[in-house]
Amino acid sequence: MPPPGDYHADAVALHKYVMSKDQLQLMNNPQAVLDAIDDYVNNVKHLMIYSDKKLNATEKALATLDLKPKVLVELGGYVGKSAVAWGPMLMKLNTATDSTSSIGIRESGESLRRLKEEGIEHIDVLFLDHWEKFYVPDLRLCEELSLLKPGSVIVADNTDMPGAPDYLKYVEGGGEGGWKYRCESIEVGGSTKGPSIVHIAYCEATP
Repeated sequence: MPPPGDYHADAVALHKYVMSKDQLQLMNNPQAVLDAIDDYVNNVKHLMIYSDKKLNATEKALATLDLKPKVLVELGGYVGKSAVAWGPMLMKLNTATDSTSSIGIRESGESLRRLKEEGIEHIDVLFLDHWEKFYVPDLRLCEELSLLKPGSVIVADNTDMPGAPDYLKYVEGGGEGGWKYRCESIEVGGSTKGPSIVHIAYCEATP
């Protein structure tokens, strides 16, 4: 969901705020970056971010998987809080010592096709946080490209506000054409300023 107002100016202001912090403390320290973002959002200006409560709920859900996720793709982004958070989360879930992140600015469908061309065989976690009208087309494209497999997880934000009825109808209906999904909605609460549900669809079968 595109944030309200002048989101470019908001992002620039946040960037300046984060960069005003002690750079030695920020270097190779994603938690310090996340703390700086939270400090700005809580004390300077409220921005629409993927909150700590949502991150914690997502991590708890992913921790229950038999095969812990290693490849996560995020479609959408505002100031990048969730993008910063995913790396440490995956390392924690996999007890790994290193992680690699890549950020691309391009149309979501093009990004997915490029991932396939670059040799990504499957996506363990697909995070949907862009225009809600693209949730279904991009999910169906992932199906078409065989980027999902049984055990893949689709995490969707904003399904309650402003809402993604077509997406919910598709995944909560179980999928089509041999694709099978099981869903849960996790209410994290705590804010009246934005969406408060983490929606998770578990891919259980493919054609």
